[in-house]
Amino acid sequence: MMNRTERFAAFAVEGRPLVLRWAQLLLPIALLTIGFMSLATPARNPGNSYAFGCDPFGYLRGAQLFQEKGLAGGFDTAIDRADTRYLVEIAKSLGRPVATWATGVAPHCHHYDAGSDQVILQYPPGTSLLLALFPYGTGGQHSFTIAIGLATMAMLYACFLYHPRAVTTVLLGGALLATIEMLRIPMNFASFSIPWSVAFIPGCALAALRLLEVTGARQLVVGMLLGLMCGVLVLIRLPNIFVVAGLGLFLLLEGRLWTWRAWTRNGFALVAGSAMFLASGLGVLAMSQWVNTGSPFQLSYAAEDVNRMVLSWAGISDNIDFYFRRGDDAVFVDGTLAFLGFALARAIPRSGRALRNAVAASLFVMVVTTAFFLIYSVTAPYYLVPASVLAVFLVSFAWCRLSAPRFTVPAPLVASILFGFACLIGVRMKASDATPFPMKVPQEVLAPDAVVWSDIMSGSLLFYNDKFAAKLPFVHRCVRTELVKAIFDAGRPQYFVIDSELMRGNVSELAASTEPVGVYDVHEPFPILRLTGVKPPPDYCPR
Repeated sequence: MMNRTERFAAFAVEGRPLVLRWAQLLLPIALLTIGFMSLATPARNPGNSYAFGCDPFGYLRGAQLFQEKGLAGGFDTAIDRADTRYLVEIAKSLGRPVATWATGVAPHCHHYDAGSDQVILQYPPGTSLLLALFPYGTGGQHSFTIAIGLATMAMLYACFLYHPRAVTTVLLGGALLATIEMLRIPMNFASFSIPWSVAFIPGCALAALRLLEVTGARQLVVGMLLGLMCGVLVLIRLPNIFVVAGLGLFLLLEGRLWTWRAWTRNGFALVAGSAMFLASGLGVLAMSQWVNTGSPFQLSYAAEDVNRMVLSWAGISDNIDFYFRRGDDAVFVDGTLAFLGFALARAIPRSGRALRNAVAASLFVMVVTTAFFLIYSVTAPYYLVPASVLAVFLVSFAWCRLSAPRFTVPAPLVASILFGFACLIGVRMKASDATPFPMKVPQEVLAPDAVVWSDIMSGSLLFYNDKFAAKLPFVHRCVRTELVKAIFDAGRPQYFVIDSELMRGNVSELAASTEPVGVYDVHEPFPILRLTGVKPPPDYCPR
């Protein structure tokens, strides 16, 4: 067995000139480091940690709960306040179906759940738990830096592991660049589940490849690590179950797991990894659902978000046009499919079974994910990003193994380089802990008996000002009139934050008279009106 000095010497002289071998090692380091340094800069925008609207507020609110209530208490997302309970009880007293007002008596990303009789957060806990690892309110800024950094580190490790030719190394750099560019769209939306998915998917792809290459204790460790990361992926974002299924298909094809021989060689690691996935992913998800909905099998999502399937050809064709032509990430989805076609053409005439299996698994994930979102009525440009990232990384890593010249980069050198890159990521994770906007609101709006209606800023009022606000536009049109009138008749003051055209239209519909009381001073001043008179119900509403 060679000692450390002999391993370094073998690396330097085996098969190729010393200068060429070091050049091939330094090329991916230089390429990926420069790419990371230049492309991670936009992630440090303090606006990425601004809690407003749906996704940014929802995930940061979950992180706030973990930081304030601890690991165990943070899973309970119920808003247990007197003003919340008052609004729910008034809505119940109307005798209208819960579905007509459940999402409207809560801030964004929250809804009233009849099973638990609570207003709860609808998202799974994974993203919020990861955001809570960072100083209060800064996790959003770090999400994108970590995603780009971990994806880059996975590429570096693959280069050290398989040492592809220079041309393939440039291809890997291009794949990483495409992935980073795909993150720019969710960065604009501050949808934190996407960068955290991207942070884990490259590691999962590399672990899936390595699981069938190693044996013994190393295989067990890799299997359990893969199971843990897949579990976290599902906790981050439920549609990531498609990504996990694609990785499972790759293992099935690559390991020929339909044979007894394959199970005798890999079975223990696969079972251990599956157990880890069930415990860290589905088990934690079931526990979170039980805490919030009263049942481990009841999703915490609002009914209207679960039942949004489109079965008409007009709706499906419009979604096709969005994801493959109009959407901001359409070029990257199309590029991923073209990349898979190119990889398939490369793999068919060769003996690279892993590349063929990687392409098959990636196509499976792309087809299933795309089919699901084509029949889902809500569209977002980043919905197909996780599937595209898996395809790019799994195929790229498998491509590295295609008859590449093999030599072993000494483990201490690999560890030193990766540690140095991890330090570089830490240096780039400079965030401002200050709220990016004033977040000032008139004092009378914060009174305990005040009922506040808002739209996109409903979560901001709770997050920054500790004032519960409900999103009035989400209440059914006729129930909205009854609800506002019932509160007015009870003598409780009501305030409208005019933060969207929907809110402006609602006030015009409902209010016979209002008086201005100031503005909610955030990224722009939103007028606040106090209700002083209500209109009678419109003729089209039942009496």
